Amino acid sequence: MAQDPRTFFEDRARHSTERIRAGLPEKVVVVFEIDGPGGGIWQVSNRHERTIGPVTPGPKDCIVRCNSADFMSVLRNELKPNDAFGDGRLVVSGDIGLLLKLRRMFISAF
Repeated sequence: MAQDPRTFFEDRARHSTERIRAGLPEKVVVVFEIDGPGGGIWQVSNRHERTIGPVTPGPKDCIVRCNSADFMSVLRNELKPNDAFGDGRLVVSGDIGLLLKLRRMFISAF
């Protein structure tokens, strides 16, 4: 089980890349900007390279901003994304539906 977002994106999610990307439409890029311990910036891309990793140049379909504690709480099902969004703890720019699709894939990889 991942202890922080960095471990999740650099270890757990990379081992589940196919399953996570299968949940996204083609040619989609979602970026996660996570502050705090173990935070960083990562993207899930189903565009050209089809990767989970560092952000690359180009348009983004959804950008998610939150702190590391809230990100991990959502993954652990301790915090509902709707509550975090409503409280301003989860800020989403772009297509929020992509985030909801990814959440299901992330939880299965977690």
